[in-house]
Amino acid sequence: MQSYQFSIFTYNPDTRELSWQKDPSGNRESGSQYLRKKVADVLLYLLEKRERVVSKDELLQSIWQQGEFRENSLLQSIRELRKLFAESAQSPKFIRTVHLKGYQWIYPQVALISPVTEKTELTGTSAEQSENQQQAAKKQISTAEASLSPLPGRQNKLGLKTKVTAFLALTFVLFIAVFLWPTKDSPQMSLAAGKAEVAVLPFINDTGDSKLQWLELGYSDMFAQGLRKFIPLQVIPSYHLQGAMAIRQLDKRLSDSEQISGLLDSINAKYAIAATINKDGKALRFNYRIHDLKGVFASGSIRFPNLPSSLPSLISQVAQHLSTNQSPDGKAALALFKNKEAQQDYAKGTQALQTKGAKLAKHYFEAALLNEPGNLAATVKLADTLSLLAEFEQAQTYYRQLLAAPALSQDAFLGSSVYLGLAKLLIQQHRLDEVEALLGQGLALTKDKSLRYQRAQLIRSKAKYFQLLGDNKQRHALLGQADELSRPFTSLQNEADALYYLGSPTNIGLETDPDINLRQNQPKLEQALKYYRELGNKRGEALTLLAIGQNYYFDVKKRLEALEQAKALFIQTGNRLDLIDTLNYFGYFFIQYHKGDLARQALEQAIPLLDPLNDPHRAQRSYFFYAFSALDQGINNEGSRAKAFLASAIKGFKSNIEKYAAISSDSITADSHLLLAWAYSESGLSSQAIEHIELALETYQQQGYPVSIRYAQVSLLDEYIKQQQWQKVVSLAANVTDSYLANIYLARAYYELDNLSQAHQTLMLTKTRFSNRWSLADEKRLSLYHQGLKNEGKFKLEKIILGEEMSSHQNYCDDLWNTENIDSVIQLTTSAHQK
Repeated sequence: MQSYQFSIFTYNPDTRELSWQKDPSGNRESGSQYLRKKVADVLLYLLEKRERVVSKDELLQSIWQQGEFRENSLLQSIRELRKLFAESAQSPKFIRTVHLKGYQWIYPQVALISPVTEKTELTGTSAEQSENQQQAAKKQISTAEASLSPLPGRQNKLGLKTKVTAFLALTFVLFIAVFLWPTKDSPQMSLAAGKAEVAVLPFINDTGDSKLQWLELGYSDMFAQGLRKFIPLQVIPSYHLQGAMAIRQLDKRLSDSEQISGLLDSINAKYAIAATINKDGKALRFNYRIHDLKGVFASGSIRFPNLPSSLPSLISQVAQHLSTNQSPDGKAALALFKNKEAQQDYAKGTQALQTKGAKLAKHYFEAALLNEPGNLAATVKLADTLSLLAEFEQAQTYYRQLLAAPALSQDAFLGSSVYLGLAKLLIQQHRLDEVEALLGQGLALTKDKSLRYQRAQLIRSKAKYFQLLGDNKQRHALLGQADELSRPFTSLQNEADALYYLGSPTNIGLETDPDINLRQNQPKLEQALKYYRELGNKRGEALTLLAIGQNYYFDVKKRLEALEQAKALFIQTGNRLDLIDTLNYFGYFFIQYHKGDLARQALEQAIPLLDPLNDPHRAQRSYFFYAFSALDQGINNEGSRAKAFLASAIKGFKSNIEKYAAISSDSITADSHLLLAWAYSESGLSSQAIEHIELALETYQQQGYPVSIRYAQVSLLDEYIKQQQWQKVVSLAANVTDSYLANIYLARAYYELDNLSQAHQTLMLTKTRFSNRWSLADEKRLSLYHQGLKNEGKFKLEKIILGEEMSSHQNYCDDLWNTENIDSVIQLTTSAHQK
């Protein structure tokens, strides 16, 4: 897409980057900023329609598909653009507000700039030439038979002293690569120029031997990583490729040339490598095909007695078809694994990590290190696996040992993987002191290499770091950079991110991240689930099930079943952190349907898992939900039971605020203040309730969370109603016109202030604007106001004393959550609990 240039600014719609030159007046230095998605959409729409006024309704219909507060979001987007352009609504230079109509782009000179595209020329070698080259290969392949045994029945755990000793031996190794290391540095393409990409499809195990299943994912993953070091092209990571295949509903045993070409076109890749491995007597045969957009352009069949130890030569021969920048000589590459059993254990561990879970994978990686102590690749994988199992201390020991190894500096991918792994581990523990420096070192290793996907992973972790610091603006800018680097892919983890009601700056309280479209994610998640099940990828399946459970566009029965299945899979695979997150979400799932007793039971399963983790961030979230479940039971019970639950909620929220004050989670602290206020209110302590609502409101306003601000304001209106401070209700409700309850409260205040005309008008507007919320009780109230207005001036009727208004504490979240019949939900949740 073309870029737009106006004044000192240039806007690139593809990257959502707004850049600017130095202002001649000296008021602004040159710079750039990545825009939030909705802000970028508004800017692009106004630029495209700059010849006319664009109405608010047109913008809302084009950019926002749903949302009660989308008008506020539009206003906020316009404000952000004006701030970037250093203009005001009163003196616009770029965007003019047209009263009662909408907005118009008014800067006259807008130039369209075509992007500069750098092309990488590649030469292909025919299949016939390939056969000749294979015969002339200088490296001779070992004739030893491949070891096809399952996991050896031997001790898999190393004592710390043994591990350290074995690791120190690495310092005497002159050089090691991921799976092969050329004698000369490979010509590296810049990130901007690295357009040509290679996809290594999951290999097809056609041996008939189930013990060789590790060839499909484990061996193909090793092949892809080795290929990355051998050619100056972008090699697409397996997790991105699997996501793309899932979206297209492609079988994992993909061999159809037309489908492969279609896949390449959909992911903007140039080449795909497909391979089938079968038995040839006592040996194995590697049958490969290289596809481009037109079909198969090269193929070969290589017989090897020992497939694991032959990996460098296989990569060397396949790479000859893809690039002339390398001279793939077998002598110019060393296998990372000197021990064939270690390499096979590594491949099995990689396969297990994707299919069976971290617990089994851990044993394979430990076995690889027993066979070849100190191996870098196996140590990195073991550290990553231990981190998944929440064995943080041991994982951190391995990561720090790896950072001290001189050989690590010789491999950008492996080195950046260590920095990334350690940074993610520290983020999990909310220990942030070293994180930015670690990610910076990892990014430095990938800056000038063909490793843009690895770089995107580092940038996403940096976004998570800023999220925990409360810098949502920086987080969005970084996610924009990461998404641009990994286009046309987005990480499946983005779709599987926890959409908690409270606890994350991407979805604080009632906030929803504008970059997450749950409706669009619905079919993608269904496709991903189908693919992961066919592939046997247990962790991918579990994460997708968790995402389905959190996506309220699925019906409630499917969501509940998905959460149950995700919980079972996380228990099976040993992913403690994901299990805690699932149990926490289970708690809120039940809370949103006022089943606090079931929520409490789910959270009581999560809390004991926290003890060995030293993870205050997760602990704060779990205990927050635990107090929330008590609040729900207090609201929905009566008498002494209600008082007991409310007292428990007050104690829990106060403890949460005090105990975790030092971990900088302002969002949960603010939410704790708001819900503590609800507990005080339900206990008849209105003054204490107002005090804590105001504390929550102050944080929400500082952080810029519009929906949470509205809920706090509506809660404050509720307290003013109870205290009969009618004028305060009128003053505050003027700022909360986009809330159904606020309008109901405002009409009541006007009635009590004897302003029947305003009371009637407010309720009429509420009926029109919030027709989906309008009830029979509202209709009766409207009739009462209308009758009073009709009789006004004729004769004075005695003023009717109205009952209590609807409580602001009954609805915990956006209306979108509560679309199902509550009776069926109660039946489902009760039956689930009884299983």
